[in-house]
Amino acid sequence: MKKILPVIILLSVILGAVTIWQIRNSHQSRKLEKALTFAGDNRTELEKVVDYYRDQDKNRFKQKAAEFLISNCYIHSHEVLSIMDLDGSPVRFYPPDYDNPYKVRKEKERLIKEQRLNRQIHIDCQELSASYLINHIDGLYEIWNDSPWNEVVEFNRFCQDILPYRVQNEPLSNWVELLHQRYNHIIDTLSSKNIVSASEAINSAISDDVAYNNCWVGGLGPQSVSGLLENKTGMCDDLSVYGVCAMRACGIPAVLDFTIWGKTDYGHSWGVVFDEQNKSWSFSPGEYGPREYKKVIDEKTGEKMAKVFRRTFHIEDDCLAAIAKDISMLPPFFRQMNISDVTSEYIPIHSITLELKVPAINEDYLYLCIYNSGRWIPIHWAIPKNNKVTFNKMGGGILYYLASYNGYDLEMIGDPFIYWGEEKFTILNVIHETRIPSATIAGWVIGLGPVKENQKHEVYRWMDKDWKLQKTILSNPDSTITLENLSRNALYKLGGKSRPFTIEGNKVQWW
Repeated sequence: MKKILPVIILLSVILGAVTIWQIRNSHQSRKLEKALTFAGDNRTELEKVVDYYRDQDKNRFKQKAAEFLISNCYIHSHEVLSIMDLDGSPVRFYPPDYDNPYKVRKEKERLIKEQRLNRQIHIDCQELSASYLINHIDGLYEIWNDSPWNEVVEFNRFCQDILPYRVQNEPLSNWVELLHQRYNHIIDTLSSKNIVSASEAINSAISDDVAYNNCWVGGLGPQSVSGLLENKTGMCDDLSVYGVCAMRACGIPAVLDFTIWGKTDYGHSWGVVFDEQNKSWSFSPGEYGPREYKKVIDEKTGEKMAKVFRRTFHIEDDCLAAIAKDISMLPPFFRQMNISDVTSEYIPIHSITLELKVPAINEDYLYLCIYNSGRWIPIHWAIPKNNKVTFNKMGGGILYYLASYNGYDLEMIGDPFIYWGEEKFTILNVIHETRIPSATIAGWVIGLGPVKENQKHEVYRWMDKDWKLQKTILSNPDSTITLENLSRNALYKLGGKSRPFTIEGNKVQWW
């Protein structure tokens, strides 16, 4: 019996390993077949890639790489917008022709109203050619294999963070050879050939080729990598995609991280590289390198973050879209299947637990929202339980609001609140109103711009789950705004586009 027991244990271990392999292999096969089915008439092009490497690739690495790309490509697409005249000819619309993004948006709205907007959706799995994928895989596999850190950057990391042909929703282009020739030679000049040093040097060279121009924010969507290099300027999404692709083209694992600002409008994106120990290093393409950018976040932008996300190429098995029964019943942001939560890598995190005062709430998921660009935006989800709901990994010092989603719109629950951290809340419900004699806004209205003399401003207050007009006032001759007889612990805004604010003491606190 003593001799038999070790054999039984060994067989159990082998059987367990085989079972795990079979499950993973079966899961991969199902994903691959799903992508091939979704490809429709383009299925034969994708099958050519798998068949090609099955015949040519003896060690199966390239075949596995091809299967990884194809298995996940069906969730990716990009949109191309253009303005056409009534005869179907393209109308010139180039954002850098204008002074600022406000003029860009105004001109775009005018052109669309007078002409027409042409929208084309390109779904990857239905358009990718076999030649594009084979050239892409061969090129990046060789670059990775020849890199100084090839032995420590494992194959799975290669597949996930070097191999992908796109970063987010940019138009596709043949960027591998273009960027490899432009930047890879820099690595040869370095005395210390490690990933962080190489990334810093490449990022420095990027600053000579492309730069940020906020006029692109009001444009017609993201640029391709080759398009950005030609135009020389772009918005932060364009630069982040370019920076990530430049790193990948030199064999460096890289992804894109982004945030939807919690205390100002819009959002921001940047690049991330992974070193030999798989540690992540953030960088701002063409601006701050991997050893600098985290300090910038800590000192300047971290307080505005409620959440930070990482955009992957592959499907995240634990994302809401992957586990929900009906994806159409989710807010649009959560229908994305390649988003992971990396908030803890950037800011102190908190768990926010809320009691549900209406026990009859019968929702599979509830959402925590921030206020951004004139509306409440859900940025995290949780499952309610025992008349409570807990949202993990949240930033502090942010204005939040609980909501459900009915398939087409948010339904706000309770009152907005400020979560300060350490289980400290300020509920903005004004049950017992305390009036503030006066408070002054000087210089700038967040979200609207500079204060001008004798300018009309409508004061709105959040009440009964909507903005209610309270009064209309004029700014003073000295370009200040005097706010009188407002309530403490109430949420206000000026006009339709300002950031919300509260009155703290006799001062305006912007949210």
